[in-house]
Amino acid sequence: MTGALNKAMGMVAAIGVVTALSACGESGFGEHRASSSYEISDAVTSLRVDEYGGDIEIKVGDGPVKVTETMEYRDTKPVSRHSVSNGELLLEADRCHVDGVCNVDYEITVPASLAVTLASGGGAVDVSGVTGAVAIRSGGGAVDVSGVTGAVQVDSGGGKVVAVKLSSPKLGVDSGGGGVKVAMSVAPQSVSVRTGGGGADVALPGGPFQVNADAGGGPKKVAVATTASGPNVDVDTGGGKLVIKAA
Repeated sequence: MTGALNKAMGMVAAIGVVTALSACGESGFGEHRASSSYEISDAVTSLRVDEYGGDIEIKVGDGPVKVTETMEYRDTKPVSRHSVSNGELLLEADRCHVDGVCNVDYEITVPASLAVTLASGGGAVDVSGVTGAVAIRSGGGAVDVSGVTGAVQVDSGGGKVVAVKLSSPKLGVDSGGGGVKVAMSVAPQSVSVRTGGGGADVALPGGPFQVNADAGGGPKKVAVATTASGPNVDVDTGGGKLVIKAA
């Protein structure tokens, strides 16, 4: 009996979760709201979030990774899981397969150096201050990235993308129809923006740049120094307004 108990306690310790806060209540119209917070005591070098449609917010802080999950639902409570394997913290929330509200929002505080991979089926995604690489896949929710210094890749199924105060060497954005705003703080090695019809406003310091700007017949303005061999800037709006300007 003692051996089984020690084994079970070891499994909990391997996940390294300490519950800090739990609350629940009514949010109106028969909808429920429940939140819980916990810390991850394991060594974490990267974060991956995979969920159906809730919001994801990533911010930088000292100490271990801290997570707050907020569930909103009507009849069926969402199912969420978390685990650590080979230094990767995985947070997952399943699709409920019911009508009405049923989602999990994540607010996560991480060390700045963490590499971050996020997937949301439609919720908003907000990342700030991270120095590691950032990869975001959104099913249509707005995406905001600010103050990031690692490489950034954003794929949005139609939501607006705002990426500002970036010192990233490489930036890739495919918005699937949403508008895109980019403001770099230092000259990048490469920038690629595809909007599928939305407008694109790209502000770049430094230069000159090797620019490929295709507005698909829409209005276009390129106001940076260009060259045939500099860092590559490739912007295609598919008809939306296109602006590339000096920061």
